[in-house]
Amino acid sequence: MPEIEKRIFIEEKDLVAEKSDWDARKLSSDARGWTSYCFFLPDATRDVVDRQIRAKISKTYVQVVATQTPPGVWVRGARYELEAALKVLEAGPAASPA
Repeated sequence: MPEIEKRIFIEEKDLVAEKSDWDARKLSSDARGWTSYCFFLPDATRDVVDRQIRAKISKTYVQVVATQTPPGVWVRGARYELEAALKVLEAGPAASPA
């Protein structure tokens, strides 16, 4: 199970990345960063994780951020929303109707 932790995220225009990924991609050093609660899902894809969370939690303000280094996604937001998102992800995808 992923652990909720605090990490620095950097945003510039429409690009958001975790600080180590930002640095690895050699993006602008002038961008501003801030600390956010988050958890990491290795080898996950942004669209799949986002869709799985939003299928069960209609009003959430979590953001799924793809990362290249290491490959996967960061899910960030308020701690209580991350706890709910983790429960959804642990339950797995919704069952398909028969």
